[in-house]
This record gives sequence, C-alpha cells and structure tokens, in this order.
Amino acid sequence: MLIAEGITKLYGGKKILDGIHLRLERGEFLGLLGPNGSGKSTLVKCLTGEERPDAGTIWLEGKELFSYSRKERAQKIAVLPQEGMEPVPFTVEEVVMMGRYPYQGKWSWLEAADREMVNRVLQETGIDHLSGRFVHHLSGGERQRVALAKTMAQEPELLVLDEPTTYLDIRYQCHLLELIRSWQERKQLTVLIILHDINLAAQYCDRLLLLKEGKLVQSGKPEEVIQPTVIEEVYGVKPLVIRHPQLQVPQILLPSERKSVSLFQQTKG
Repeated sequence: MLIAEGITKLYGGKKILDGIHLRLERGEFLGLLGPNGSGKSTLVKCLTGEERPDAGTIWLEGKELFSYSRKERAQKIAVLPQEGMEPVPFTVEEVVMMGRYPYQGKWSWLEAADREMVNRVLQETGIDHLSGRFVHHLSGGERQRVALAKTMAQEPELLVLDEPTTYLDIRYQCHLLELIRSWQERKQLTVLIILHDINLAAQYCDRLLLLKEGKLVQSGKPEEVIQPTVIEEVYGVKPLVIRHPQLQVPQILLPSERKSVSLFQQTKG
C-alpha cells in the first residue's frame, strides 16, 4: 500500500533520515521503534505528506504521495499525533464530526450518512455517553479516545499513530491498543505506529522496524527484531528476552546491577 525508497531528510545540514527504505502492506500492523532522536517522528511526517523528504520517493497505492491533494490524502491517511486531542472548547460529538471533513463538498453541512457514521464510531469507542460533554472537561485518557474516534470517523485506509500511549496509564494503553487492533482487523485497516514500549509493540504489531540515528537497523517479525544483541546495539542495554506466557511473543526484561533480596531479608530489614 505504501512504499518508500531512499528517504533522506536534513535539518540545518544535519541528516535526520538516511536512505530509509520500507514497504507497508495493506492490512498490516507495523511498529516503528528506536531511541529518542532516531528519526521516527520525522519519518512519519514524510510518510504522511506533512513534510517533503530531501531525497527519495514515496508511493501511496501506486501513486506518488505528493501528487495527491491535501484533501485526497486525508481520505487515505489519518494521523493520531503524540499529543492526542487538545483540551478544545468543543463537545465530543462536534470533534468527532470534524473527522468527516475530507468527504464534505463545497458546502460544509453533514449528510445523514455522516451523522450515522459519527454515532457508530462514538459507540464503538465507548464514548457515546460523553458525546455532549466538552473536550476540555475530559481526562487525558478520555481525550485520547476522542482523538481516536475522530480518526475513525475519517474512514482512512492507513492509520498513523505517533506514540499514542505516551501519556496514558497502563489501563488506557491496553484499551487504546485493543480498540485499534479490533478496528484494524474488522476493516483490514493498515496501521503504522510509533511506540517506545518494546513489549507492547511485540504484542500488537505484525512486523517491526528499528531505527537508530536515522538509519534502518533491523526489520522483521517481533521475534526477528527483539534479539538481545540487536537491542543492545540500538539502545545500549542488553536485555533478557523471554516469551509472553499467553501470546508467545518476545518480551524484554531490563538488566539490573542490584542483587535479588529475599522476602526474609526484606522482613528482617
């Protein structure tokens, strides 16, 4: 669905992306990993048309990405930024309706089908009971669900998420990723997601790309990418890699210099 060849991007003469090649298949759930400053967000901005690369080409469904108009791209690609939904003074329903903008004609009113779509999305994301509340009165987790609902109302073919779980507790992290995975499976949606949590990436992504200093270090299935030597090369720590007892995907435990303390020693102390 999306092909990028030789993507290079410079800021102030510094090379942030260095000849990145990737292929994203329709219906795939692809995770983008790497330490801070590795170029993940810059790559996403190029792949979604927000910024032009200094070198390289991007094709979306066989057509050069920048040959699409902004509105045409919005019908194909929806982006959920790291910040999620700002605490804007609009109701939840109004914000979700904004997701229908790419399909509106010269006049801005919504058709009955648009309203039906919005109502369905509110129900699917479990926020229909919040529809009349103002977004700036909601919690961070609730606002993130509103942001996701807005992208769902957009009916994209490709959903791009930039660290969507950063400001969420573990309950909302799991809930958000389960919503995305369920939506992806029902609609054969293609998903590209930036995550810092390697364990979550292994649990939800079909394939992983690992960046370091603007270069692609490793790509493949989670078990091919999450290897102690690879993680050490990219992050500078050599983890213990184990298997998730239910999903059988690799999970990492970080090393520690501390010695284990027995329950007896804790109690005695």
